Amino acid sequence: MTWRWIRTVLLILLLIANLVLFWARRVMTDNRYTAGTEEMEEIREYLEDNSIRIEGVLDRKGYPQAVPVTGEMEDIGREVVERFLGTEYQTTYLDAHRSRHTAGTASVQLDPEAHRIQCRRSGAEMPAWNMDSLREQAASLLGQIYDGDDAELTEELMASDYAEFVFAEKKDNLYYYMNRAVIRLYEDGTETITLQNYTINGMTKKKHEICPLNELLFGAAGAIGQRGITEESDTAVIVDLRYGYDIDDTGASVYVVEFVLANGRTVKMDAIHNKVLR
Repeated sequence: MTWRWIRTVLLILLLIANLVLFWARRVMTDNRYTAGTEEMEEIREYLEDNSIRIEGVLDRKGYPQAVPVTGEMEDIGREVVERFLGTEYQTTYLDAHRSRHTAGTASVQLDPEAHRIQCRRSGAEMPAWNMDSLREQAASLLGQIYDGDDAELTEELMASDYAEFVFAEKKDNLYYYMNRAVIRLYEDGTETITLQNYTINGMTKKKHEICPLNELLFGAAGAIGQRGITEESDTAVIVDLRYGYDIDDTGASVYVVEFVLANGRTVKMDAIHNKVLR
């Protein structure tokens, strides 16, 4: 028996041992972070008892995730003011940080500490009062003050006298909900835009444990029923999931699972702490 043959056998055994260890680690990870078939069936029954239905197959895994490191608001305030108001406007400084800019019936308020820009204008000519026309109007209005191609419509709502559309930043199939625009169009011709913006300075080194899908569904059930059950439908229907990041009430970045409902509304869950986000 030569040394070369012995070395070959040892290398093969070592490779097999590594494959076994990898498989065992993967199985342990799946068991720890994945909602099993029995758990998912139990949560489906619970949801159906509360007039909530799941359409399609939802990803059941919840592996640990890093979250973004956020910084100051990007310096986009002046650009938004001039795009919305033109070059002729009046400025009032509300305090050391906030300022208000007006031109005719339009105004823009900058609040860098809150990472927020609020625009308002009255006297606009509204299109036909249906969701398709208003959706196009909202996208056009956003394009007047924001020329990025990474904003995607994530939620919409038609109320009695206004329609609301939410756009969020999307990169590599992940949504950065902390960078969003909420647009409201009113029947009386009033338009409002609330922009929220954070600079992303990379990701945390530590990964946070994510709740399995069945736990998130249980935690979100109340909000899903509230937003998904309407006069037109007595059942809330979950049609999709989205994943990304947002800011919680304490200002910390969190990993998010968003449940998309058939009526255009959504429920975002802080998947680390299993809490409904705004």
